[in-house]
Amino acid sequence: MGQSMSLIKKIKYLWAIPGAASGWVKSLDLCSKGSFKEALQLLQKIELMQAGRNVEYHLLRGFAFCKVGEYEHAIDDARMAMQLIPSDTQYNNEEKKYLYAHAQITWARALQDEGKQSESDQILLQCDIPSIKLNKVCKSIKLNFPFKAHPNWEKDMGKD
Repeated sequence: MGQSMSLIKKIKYLWAIPGAASGWVKSLDLCSKGSFKEALQLLQKIELMQAGRNVEYHLLRGFAFCKVGEYEHAIDDARMAMQLIPSDTQYNNEEKKYLYAHAQITWARALQDEGKQSESDQILLQCDIPSIKLNKVCKSIKLNFPFKAHPNWEKDMGKD
């Protein structure tokens, strides 16, 4: 019940800003199709509408920046998401761990792609992916931010 109320609040907030909800959905779709530059352009528009600047916004934008080789921006967004996650009341503890680990992976991937392997390894060592209980993570989060590195990913996503 709490997860669905959280999602309803997020949707109502985005609907209050014309174009933000459709821009968000389109950005997710573009990223899933590998059109990261286009997704970044839409995310910029969402930010200008004052509808961005939340955990999921920073996670998606950081991921897209990493994919287009803008590693410093990717790292900045991953760090911002990591700063926002602990105080965000819309997520339960497992969702926070999931999203935090997702941000860590983006940060580590950006460092690795910059040739900073030892720094990347240090971040990955802090990432406790197997301890995340996927059954406690809202399906929409898992669909928007797939975490196939989790050892139970295939089993969990095979449900429903």
